[in-house]
Amino acid sequence: MTQSNEEDPDPTTDELDPTPTPELYPDQTPECDSDSTPDSTPDIDVSNPTPDDTPAERLPEDATENTQAQGKRMTSVNLEAHMIDYEGFGYSNGDIINNKNLSRFQHNGMQLTNSIRFDGCGVSETDAVRESMALTQDFAPLLCIDNLDMEERVQMSTIGHQSRMFHGTWGYIHIPSKDLWSTLNPVELSLEAYHNSLRTASSMVIDPEFFMPTDSPNDDYKAVWKSQIAQVMLKYVAKPSDRQAIIPLDPPPIDPISHEAPSIHMLKLMDESDNSAEGIGQVMEALRRQSGLEPEEFFGRLQLMEGDLGTSHTLWNIAYTILTYHFGNSNKMDDFGVWRFLEALGVSPEKVIQKKDFTKMLQHMEQVHEATLWHCIRTVMETDNDLVEEELKVLPSDEWNGIVETCYNRFCSPDARRKAKSFPQLNNLLVRLQDFSTVIEANRAMKAGDIGRLINIWKMWAFMTQSLPGLTHYSAYLPRLILLLTKVLPSSLAKLIWHTLLVSPSGRPNHFVAKDFFLENFNYWLKYFYTRGGAGTQVERLKNLYSSNIPLLRTMFHSLRLESGAKYIQQSHNSDLKMRALERFAEMAMSNDILLVNGKKRDKTVTLSIPDTYLEGIKCLQAEISGKELEVARFLFHLPIYDDLDNVPINEEEVDMEEAVDVHNDESMNNIDQADPPI
Repeated sequence: MTQSNEEDPDPTTDELDPTPTPELYPDQTPECDSDSTPDSTPDIDVSNPTPDDTPAERLPEDATENTQAQGKRMTSVNLEAHMIDYEGFGYSNGDIINNKNLSRFQHNGMQLTNSIRFDGCGVSETDAVRESMALTQDFAPLLCIDNLDMEERVQMSTIGHQSRMFHGTWGYIHIPSKDLWSTLNPVELSLEAYHNSLRTASSMVIDPEFFMPTDSPNDDYKAVWKSQIAQVMLKYVAKPSDRQAIIPLDPPPIDPISHEAPSIHMLKLMDESDNSAEGIGQVMEALRRQSGLEPEEFFGRLQLMEGDLGTSHTLWNIAYTILTYHFGNSNKMDDFGVWRFLEALGVSPEKVIQKKDFTKMLQHMEQVHEATLWHCIRTVMETDNDLVEEELKVLPSDEWNGIVETCYNRFCSPDARRKAKSFPQLNNLLVRLQDFSTVIEANRAMKAGDIGRLINIWKMWAFMTQSLPGLTHYSAYLPRLILLLTKVLPSSLAKLIWHTLLVSPSGRPNHFVAKDFFLENFNYWLKYFYTRGGAGTQVERLKNLYSSNIPLLRTMFHSLRLESGAKYIQQSHNSDLKMRALERFAEMAMSNDILLVNGKKRDKTVTLSIPDTYLEGIKCLQAEISGKELEVARFLFHLPIYDDLDNVPINEEEVDMEEAVDVHNDESMNNIDQADPPI
């Protein structure tokens, strides 16, 4: 096999599955920039070479520079930019990257190595999946799946060869760490233990106290508030004289998860007709075939699965609802919803409210929240009229802590919200601060890998979803999940679920992501190979080869850059506010007196007060459960609760679930389906 020096430094899917390409003249070897990507094109157009073409070194100097500049402009949208957005890392030039020929020669050898690795990787990954799901394992591995829709487009449509939408399901299996297994009781992880725990659910009396914070000091939301204020104080206002003596910048840990890198194996892309029962049946059958088990073996044991209602989706959907609830009307200039604060920070409100980039949405919510707290701190310090300075002053630690305490008591405490009820504008701002603080804390708890802090926020959301509009499903789903994890399931099974909701892909602390977000990251890579792979990359090839080997392809990309001399730079997403943005925000806040410091009144302006979503949710729940023996039956909706599984007669007719969950302690409920359901 001969090697060509004209190969692009970065491998594409076409290089893994090469197709004929035009040959270059020997003296037309293109110079490749060190930051080139799979989107890069040679600096010289050789798509239609002729004998009259002039070699690159014979072109006029200005013509060569123009050609190279044009090639660089074509690399504006590249893989590295997407990797920085999705995975938080980039590359810089290494010591040997300046030697273009040496770099290119190294790439040629590594491409051959990667092609050999990729040739047999499908077999090994399939074997790993079957081994992990074998009956010899003590417990079935956890599954994380998600829907995946892609358009399979053709250029020239004919009969039987037309563009179509592919509806599929994809996911991975997650094998918990040995350290976690050593803390669990295998008896409580069996299907029998799961059934026994569900028997108690039919007679459970649901008390609203189940969703209330405990008496533990770590459950006090005041610590969350003070940590958020302290972070804003440290970043934008003043530095303490002694960092060790200040209020903690993070709430006290409750139940942190090990940051050991997860052990996962990708599944093959599967067909799914739709979200109906038939579509779910297709997915379950496809999972069984990949496991290599017989139907009675696969469906005869407890199988934990996580889907679209995973941890990240819960955060995204509830955060989006909270944002729209406080967004306001941008067509009214006297409206002081979130849109006005976004506009003051230089952010387009219309782009934030769109369901396109939830990560950006969370960052903008954090910016609005921190900018508002920044103005509250400056008001407490009576420096709100001062110029915004980039150089932060240094304060004694006691004074620094006192400012944080005063800011909490004046603007963030429950007493402050009660006093502001008679002032609609101030009331709406303080309620919004409270709601946004839950989103910020949930996001930070997930990044820190503290499932205890996250569940505390879920408990608050269990009440808030009762009053927030548009969360009908979450108003029942989230309380049911909390009840399962805290009251119904055996302790070992609940702990297994808790400690596998979040993973640290890089194995570093404070870099956790939810498992469904981790899968979304893989979805991006799969779609990238599908849309950028060129001719020959079709859905069937994605299903049979690429989908189960996405981690290997990612490793190939990373290794190519590292071995060619680039330096790996790990990055994290930060939402820091710039000084100019703070200056504009201060102008808006002072001119409109958003904290009513000066008691400024607006003539002919009617502002309606927004109720406290947390307190309003408690009232809604109290009204629903008053006078009922079996409270809040919808919290147990779709749970297979029954008294005796062995003696339940087979009933082939459909059972109305709404009537089934209303059965009292002395009644039995017919079994809906004899199959063992996954949770």
